[in-house]
Formats: sequence, structure tokens, C-alpha cells
Amino acid sequence: MPQNRKDIAVIGAGRWGTLLAQLAADAGHQVHLHCEDAATARTIRKTRKNPCLPELDELHSRVAPTTGLAMVRDHCHLVLIAVAASRLREIGTALGERLDGAHCVVHALRGLEPDTVKVPSTVLREVTAARKVGAFIGPALVAELLSGHPNAVVVASRFPEVISAVQDVFAGPALRVYGNRDLRGAEVSAAAATMMAVAVGICLELQLGPAAMALLVSRSTAEMGRLVQAAGGDPTTAFGLAGLGDLIVAREANSRDVEAGRMVARGAEVEHIHSELGGVDGFRAAPIFASLAQQHGVEAHFTDAVNAISRGELDGPSAMRLLMTGVGHLSE
Repeated sequence: MPQNRKDIAVIGAGRWGTLLAQLAADAGHQVHLHCEDAATARTIRKTRKNPCLPELDELHSRVAPTTGLAMVRDHCHLVLIAVAASRLREIGTALGERLDGAHCVVHALRGLEPDTVKVPSTVLREVTAARKVGAFIGPALVAELLSGHPNAVVVASRFPEVISAVQDVFAGPALRVYGNRDLRGAEVSAAAATMMAVAVGICLELQLGPAAMALLVSRSTAEMGRLVQAAGGDPTTAFGLAGLGDLIVAREANSRDVEAGRMVARGAEVEHIHSELGGVDGFRAAPIFASLAQQHGVEAHFTDAVNAISRGELDGPSAMRLLMTGVGHLSE
């Protein structure tokens, strides 16, 4: 690593990006928080608060808001990207040649690129010169991290240096950071979990009971494993924090995807749900994974059901009946 690159860059000043910047600063690092607009940067400089994260009383003095990206090339060894999957290519292109082979570049997002159906790490390799790429994903929650409650995440990368760099910054008494070499498996698991969370929301709203929930969670996780394998990852990754862990926390925290499932069970139209919730990752992921399952001959009853819902072809109660009649064809 070049000697002058000691800082950390966080690209994206939303709730998650702001929290990551705060955690890194608390650990003693100088952090450059990239804001998309000058007004947000000015607000942070003046008030030491970000309106996106009102629960945080004051941003650490080591968090420096910026609207430029020049600092990445000269001063940062670790670059964290916390933006929506749909905007990753744009952000990566802006970073462009400011990144090189010495940088550790880690995205902290769930989902696949909508138009190309590529995992985020592939997008980053296409539009930047970075090669040491990883993902920072898992069931950690903003509110719990702010409260100091125990949390855990996965940093996935083929490069041990990336895993070590993230662990050195974020691992602490309240946050366990596990390393995983299966980057593709972790990314696919996290994206698939958003889809399965829609089914969880339907089950909750219909009050089908704990036995039905156990069936849904266990079998949908097994299905995620098959999808991960079809995508070229290790199927066992789906049973870790990036897959099953994400699904459990989505249920407990009533995530946007879970709420979407609840709304489906109440009879809401898909377009209305997207409008009310500002987009639903699980609906966007469903056709992608349905196509993947079809191409590889993967049994994917949950995926097919959520995909049919996302197209407006199936309502919640009908989806659950379909899943119950099809579940016997799955091998334990």
C-alpha cells in the first residue's frame, strides 16, 4: 500500500454510508464521506449531523464530508461504496481510474444490477481499475449498531488483504466481522434473501403460524443455496449471515421486502406497493432468479411464486397455496 494512503473513503452519505463512516472514525481512522450534493456536505460541516441519520447526535470530527473524489487516489487505501445497486455503475465510472490495484474496494449493498443482472463486484471490475474487490453484507442493523447491541456482518472477497482491511477497521466488541472467500455466493445470497423476505411477509400477514414460518425459512434457504450454486457460488454460503442471517433479520425488523409481502397479502397491487415503499428489491430480484433457475434446471418454488406476484399474476393467499402443494417435491 502506498505510504500516503492511510485514510478511508465512504461513497454514499445515506443512512448506511453515514453509519459506516462514523464507525470507522470511532475506531480511529480519518474518513472521507462522499456526498452527492453540496448542500448535504455543507449541512454536515456546519451541524455535524446528517438528516439521513437523525438518530446520530453528532458525527465524529474525523468524518470529513466531501463532494469530490480526488482524495480516493491520493489518500485512501480502503474505499467503501454504500449506494443503491442501480447506481453502482454510475458511481464506479466516476471513480474510474482513481482506483488502482493497491486499493481495497468494498461495496456495502444488496442486489444485482437491474439491467445486466450482474453482481456488484463484477460491475466494479468492469468500470474501475480496481481488482481487490469485496462485499460488506449481512444482517447488521443501523439502529442496533447505534445502540451498541451485538451485530455481525460478512466481508467477502477472494483477496485476504480486503478481508483484513475491513476487519481491522470495523471489528470490535459490538460488531463481529466474519471473512468469506466466496464473494459471488455472498452477493447472490444477499440478493436472493430480499426475494424470500417477500414470502416471509405474506406468511406473517396471513398469520399462518410458527410451523409454516419454519417451513418457509428453512426451505427458502435451501432454495437460495441452489440458486447460489447455479450462479457459480458455494451453496453453503446461503446458510450463513449473507443469506439466512439476512432473511431472519428482515423478518425481525420488518424490512421493506417483508412489508411488501404483508401488503400483497392485504390485496395491494404491485405498482402501488412499489410506489408506497419506494421500490422493492425482492420484486426486482424475482424475475432475475426465476430466469437463472430455468436456465439451470433448478427447483425454485419460492422464486417462481414471488416472480408471479411481482408480475401481478398471483395474490398472496394463492401463492401460499401453491407453495404448500409444491413443497413436497423438494428433497430434504
